[in-house]
Amino acid sequence: MAELVGFVGSSHKDRSLNFDAQRCINLFPQVSASGTSKSPAKLVSAPGLSVFCDFSATISRGVRGMIQFDDNSLFVVAGTKVLRVDAAGAVTAIGTVPSEDTPVSMATNGITIFFVTGPKGFVITPATNTVVEYVDASFAGADAVWFLAGSYVFNKTGTSQFQAMAPYSTTLDPLWFATAEGSPDALVTLAVDNQEVWLFGTETLEVWTNDGGAGFPYSRVPGVFIEQGCIAKNSVVKLEGLFWLSSNDHGQGMVFHTVGLSAKRISDFSLEQEIATYPTITDAVGYGYQQEGHSFYVLTFPTQNITWVYDLATATWTQRAWLDVDGSFSRHRSNCHAFFGRKNLVGDWDLGKIYQMSTLIYSDAGNPLVRLRASPHVGSNGARIAHANIEFDIETGVGLQDGQGSDPQIQLRWSDDNGHTFKHARMKSVGAVGKYKKRVRFTRLGQARDRVYELSYSEPTSFTIMGARINAAQ
Repeated sequence: MAELVGFVGSSHKDRSLNFDAQRCINLFPQVSASGTSKSPAKLVSAPGLSVFCDFSATISRGVRGMIQFDDNSLFVVAGTKVLRVDAAGAVTAIGTVPSEDTPVSMATNGITIFFVTGPKGFVITPATNTVVEYVDASFAGADAVWFLAGSYVFNKTGTSQFQAMAPYSTTLDPLWFATAEGSPDALVTLAVDNQEVWLFGTETLEVWTNDGGAGFPYSRVPGVFIEQGCIAKNSVVKLEGLFWLSSNDHGQGMVFHTVGLSAKRISDFSLEQEIATYPTITDAVGYGYQQEGHSFYVLTFPTQNITWVYDLATATWTQRAWLDVDGSFSRHRSNCHAFFGRKNLVGDWDLGKIYQMSTLIYSDAGNPLVRLRASPHVGSNGARIAHANIEFDIETGVGLQDGQGSDPQIQLRWSDDNGHTFKHARMKSVGAVGKYKKRVRFTRLGQARDRVYELSYSEPTSFTIMGARINAAQ
């Protein structure tokens, strides 16, 4: 049997499926740490979800943002409510905000929490469990707020300016502002990384630093000017550098990552072709998190109902998805992230729920977590091939003691029309608990000039693929 080269891989679904039809949903590649393991890499199950706290009975809208304040306090904006959540998941409502579904940007100076929604700003005082709208003649709204050198720093909505408050307060000096001066494009948002302020315009990006000077203590970093702006203000994420969905005067729809004071394109042609088909990308929303040595940038396109994930450890793109009631894949349930109580927590974009997200959880909050891999094309220069059998190197014997998953089944389908349609679904057991020698082999697979295999698994158990071997000949 020959190795099916590239079966352990990422998503590369090209506009022309005849060229490449690879999909990787709710799985991600992980390379060997030793270099001498059984295979160079494996596909690992994406994390599942379990409910950390549920306030959907009183709040019918989704989670718009959340931030950790201290070891026992997570502050959450969900629908029209501001909530305080403790480490045990107990929820206390502390205030209200105008009815909106849009994401909020939140920052804390250790005394208060400041959050913005675009036209409005709000201040949470944890010591008194209160939230009030921020009103100041010099404040005209903001799309993003960050903390730097003791101060809240934010953009001024609809202008090319950014502002900063006095250190450790919410006092706003009307003269404490500056204008992005490298290009006349409007400021979309800003972010703070490595003690520097990155100003994202519609077409360009420039960097400012706090130099401690008298008056407004920020000045532009000379020689740093990147001709890639931002098309979606909520796509900007800090995670080992900054990530964002770009635009400039030549086009849009690439994903960039900062490296030092420069920017690197990290999207590939297949993803960019995909993004180009989306009718709306300005509403893209992102967040970042770290888990088990991987740093993930999660980018969701709400209008398109799809979520893409970039793994900085392997420089690969995969898809995260939720199985909808009609059996189709929808965007991941997560909308925002906070690391709280040593847990990766995410807010549901549609419901009043916060989930723990972990690779040791094998369902999506009780719903099936479907893990799917569509292979590279299998062919031989257009010659008809007889597929005698295919065997998958899967971690077997992981079944549960009883109930669903006690005899876990895997499904194989294949396409003989270049990945356009998949048929011939077959099921095979991957072994009850302890059956570690179980072989997962499918036989008598017919003939084809070109074939794409699709493997899927939805049992509530762990799932790891080391590779696939195929016995096929002309």
